[in-house]
Amino acid sequence: MLEIYLGRNSKRNERLIDFLETYGVAYTCIEASQINRETLFKLLSKTSDCFDLLSPSFLRYKRQHHMRLNELVHLVLQKPEQTIRLPLIVCKERVYPDVTLDEMRTFIPRDLKRQLYQARLLKERM
Repeated sequence: MLEIYLGRNSKRNERLIDFLETYGVAYTCIEASQINRETLFKLLSKTSDCFDLLSPSFLRYKRQHHMRLNELVHLVLQKPEQTIRLPLIVCKERVYPDVTLDEMRTFIPRDLKRQLYQARLLKERM
């Protein structure tokens, strides 16, 4: 099951959810405002570089050796809608930040992809 952390862009959110419902992908939606300290730490632990989840403006903190992780988390939690690259999808212990509609095909089950491909081939032959 996918966990989707939604941002403020309602059109984009609707398109992503419609896509998932069209292909029958199980998901749960979570608003960015519901992200707490524990959730953020879980998300950060699933990445190789925690700055992959954060907006590009946070790259300035990457080289600051005097800043502690707790301070960075505090900054992120002040405005999670602006500081996290949303929409964010968690699938099989991996985090996919700033997912686009084109990238959503990744989450369609392989069997369904195969069926759609075969149906398209049959349609082209006719």
